[in-house]
Amino acid sequence: MKILILGASGEIGHAACKILSKNHDISGLMRNNNKLNSVKFFEKVLAEPHCHFIKDFNDFDFVKSKIKKINPD
Repeated sequence: MKILILGASGEIGHAACKILSKNHDISGLMRNNNKLNSVKFFEKVLAEPHCHFIKDFNDFDFVKSKIKKINPD
């Protein structure tokens, strides 16, 4: 199942991504407003190959196009 997690950089989103990626194809949208929210940081913490992150959450058109491209179930 393809699942999209909004707020993947938050505590709940981070945990959900880590747990759900074991059995599902996970995509996450996260804010990129400080060093802790960088994609490289989360790739180290969430090494699961099913987690994908989108850096620019403030660009609504970009986010909308990514949601359409990800096409979650």
